[in-house]
Amino acid sequence: MVESELADVLEAHPDLTAILDVTEPEPPLPDSRFYTLENCILTPHIAGSSGNEVHRMAEYMAEEFSLYISGAKTKYEVTHKMLETMA
Repeated sequence: MVESELADVLEAHPDLTAILDVTEPEPPLPDSRFYTLENCILTPHIAGSSGNEVHRMAEYMAEEFSLYISGAKTKYEVTHKMLETMA
């Protein structure tokens, strides 16, 4: 597992720091070493969803929904193929 290897590296190298926005699983399990490592910072996975960005995202979603329910082509369609590589 890549995350356990990252924790090993952070334990061995306190001069390195990791800032993690996404983990697997998310959130980390209660016994995750990420919680105890001083050189590991866990941030909430909000992907830019704060401040004015929330309003922009809401406007995009309302526009996409209007297009969808009218039967028009949406601007930001996510396909199954895209999901294979999306975070």
